[in-house]
Amino acid sequence: MTNDSLHTAVQVLFNEALVRDGREPRTLPQDINKRPLLDRLLCLRQPLPFAPGVLEQIEEILRSEHHENISLNDVPAYSVNDTQSISLYRGDLTLITDDLLLVNPANTKMLGCFVPTHKCLDNIIHSRAGPQVRAECAAILQDRGVDEVDTAVPLLTGAGVLDVRGIVHVAGPALERRRPPTSQERQSLWDTYTNSLNVAAKSGATAVAFPCISTGIFAFPVDDAANIALDAAAAWFSRNSAPMRVIFVLWTDQDEKSYASAVERVFPSLAPVPVFRPLPARALKWIKEAQTVIVHAGAGMSVDAVGKLGLGLDYTSTELFERLYPSLEDDEDLTRLYETIGHEWEDELVKWGFIFSHAHNVLNWGKTPVYANLESVIGDRPYTIMTSNADQLFVQSGFDPNHVFTRQGNYARFQCLKPCSQESYFDAAPWVDRAMPHLDPLDLYVPEELQSDLIPVCPKCGGEVFFNVRGGDWFLEKPYHDAEKRYSADVGRFVEEAKKEGGTVVILEIGAGFNTPSVVRWPSERLVLEHGGVVKLVRVNVDHPEFAQPLPPDSAVGVRVSGGDFLRAVLHE
Repeated sequence: MTNDSLHTAVQVLFNEALVRDGREPRTLPQDINKRPLLDRLLCLRQPLPFAPGVLEQIEEILRSEHHENISLNDVPAYSVNDTQSISLYRGDLTLITDDLLLVNPANTKMLGCFVPTHKCLDNIIHSRAGPQVRAECAAILQDRGVDEVDTAVPLLTGAGVLDVRGIVHVAGPALERRRPPTSQERQSLWDTYTNSLNVAAKSGATAVAFPCISTGIFAFPVDDAANIALDAAAAWFSRNSAPMRVIFVLWTDQDEKSYASAVERVFPSLAPVPVFRPLPARALKWIKEAQTVIVHAGAGMSVDAVGKLGLGLDYTSTELFERLYPSLEDDEDLTRLYETIGHEWEDELVKWGFIFSHAHNVLNWGKTPVYANLESVIGDRPYTIMTSNADQLFVQSGFDPNHVFTRQGNYARFQCLKPCSQESYFDAAPWVDRAMPHLDPLDLYVPEELQSDLIPVCPKCGGEVFFNVRGGDWFLEKPYHDAEKRYSADVGRFVEEAKKEGGTVVILEIGAGFNTPSVVRWPSERLVLEHGGVVKLVRVNVDHPEFAQPLPPDSAVGVRVSGGDFLRAVLHE
């Protein structure tokens, strides 16, 4: 991918969108983060023709990011009979290559998801395959004279820039959350698998990769869905002699448990079928051989920190917000934690009820498996950590606070919002501990009669205070200067020792996206450019494992997987 191609493509699409909205075209700033903007513009774009050369530029960009693919031959197959087999694969569906069909869990409109913030597989497949796939879907619908198709009716297209035979788009049944499926919905899910296999066989395909259809936002219970998927595959095998390999692609721990149980019931002679977790050999080698470890962590690390609620600290999760703050569900502007950032609270007492509760929840999140696994991966090697997360989960998990630099601040301090001085910050814990006994989780409201006693103000000027986090130009960085110096000293020492001893330093970057790329992502890349060969970067990111600039392949690798899955896989090697 060249920066010129990316800039040109994004500029054209951006102006195209402005014109459609009746606005004047304008030039994008050179320093804007163009790669995520490209995804957003393509997600929102209807399947219309492109200006000459633009589609080719977009496809060039997408192809340049297809690295570390997994050959179908590398995924172990377990024979059901002489010509048919199954596999369990945990990872990115779009990384599997060779002569197979990928199944896209679509909606009945068949044009993909038009909501850029949705992390649904429908969105992911279209963004990786490129806009030509949406155009093909639209053309097929037009030929049929319909605007949508029924549930369980597959539609077969090419694969765009993906290196596979094609894509089967099919919509499974959609349920209301926490409602058990009806017999009709169970049959519909069965038909979704059966009809897709029929389409695959008719096309001449001998391998199909199925995700866990309907189990995401369509809310089909995973246990039920897994059993239906395995039963449908077994029934299809028994009725058809055509060679066929079915790869069940799993995403969560619950998926693994449910599918393992279903395999044991449906194919007892095969059980247990191991789950294949692919990792780039380079990444494993660099992590294993490095003398020292630099951890750079973003929000994705907290997303994988599954705590007592069975959920990670995910600021985009509506379910987490509902569980933690049910009393705020009537506020239409607040459906997830991310929306509380910069929120204009109408009631100061409710605002502080939330602040106290959130500080208490986050600072008592506790130890979680993902952080324990990171600790095991590091082992007894020297390490240093820089994170954009303000949740203190590294310290809660037992990492040495003297080697943790929270660059964006943390929830353990309050500060003056003016600020009236560089010293206007203080510990939040005493205030949080004092307030919590007076708060009802079902009614986050600081008692009015206790307002002056419970709500803190700046001890120097009496002004308003808030968390000591980077939320504006009022952010006080002084509390983190010493940690920054220690981090820089650690990095410098690690690099110099590696150069002297002929060793390496590995940067393990986990879950750092494009909300604040200058905080975590870009420093990782700069270290590689400055100390190529000595510093190795392993970028672990579900959405964006690519690099902003060309980096030498012997010093940088991107892995499109969650941090939790990655660390588990490293430990299993």
